[in-house]
Amino acid sequence: MKPTLRFLGLFAALLFAAATLASAQTAGTIARIDIKHVGPTAVSDELIRANIRVKVGDALVKTNVDDDVRNLYNTGYFYNIRVAEERADGGVKLIYVVQGKPVLTDIKFTGNTKFSTSKLQKKLTSKIGQPLDERKLFADTQAMQKSYQQSGYQRTKVEYKLSINENAGRGTVTFEITEAPKVKVME
Repeated sequence: MKPTLRFLGLFAALLFAAATLASAQTAGTIARIDIKHVGPTAVSDELIRANIRVKVGDALVKTNVDDDVRNLYNTGYFYNIRVAEERADGGVKLIYVVQGKPVLTDIKFTGNTKFSTSKLQKKLTSKIGQPLDERKLFADTQAMQKSYQQSGYQRTKVEYKLSINENAGRGTVTFEITEAPKVKVME
């Protein structure tokens, strides 16, 4: 009989912990959702709302808000996203504070004599008019460096430098190439 009492006590404790966790995850009802842009507007409020699952009238569940932030980052348009909560009549007001990525307006190359600019541009995944994505720029740098290495220029270095005008929401990138002499294998 004693093991049964222990089991019931453990079960009641687990049930209480689950209920406490569930109530901690929900902090009221969503009364309003606002969107605030920091800097130039990267995308419309409609596109942002289309990527937000939580709706007015839903119970506020923090994991759902976290999923919404992840969805917004996955669009590739945002550099920074925060969600603030304020008490409002009838529940909680959520404020999505978004900062868009700058738009890439120009791509330049310096130091390239072994490969033409047009040949190097074919290696790029970054495109003018798209949001500036440093992962793409890093991959572009690696692709250009690999082209040089495959052609025998093993010590050639390729780096990118950004110039961002945050007020205008625009950025340019310059790929700086330091070409090294061709490596010859002597037998």
